[in-house]
Amino acid sequence: AGWFRSDHYLAMGAGDPLPGPTDAWTTLAGLARETERVRLGTLVSPVTFRHPGILA
Repeated sequence: AGWFRSDHYLAMGAGDPLPGPTDAWTTLAGLARETERVRLGTLVSPVTFRHPGILA
C-alpha cells in the first residue's frame, strides 16, 4: 500500500473554513514516524521552489 501527495503550493480563498496547505515533506515525515508498512512519497516536487541540498 502507498500514500503519495502533491507538493504544490496553493492559496485558500478568503473566508474558506478549511485549513491552509501543509508542506508535503513535513507531512510525509510525520506519517513516516507512525508507519513501517505504508510506502510514502510525493507525486511531484517542484525543484525550483526547494534548495537542492535540502531536497536531496
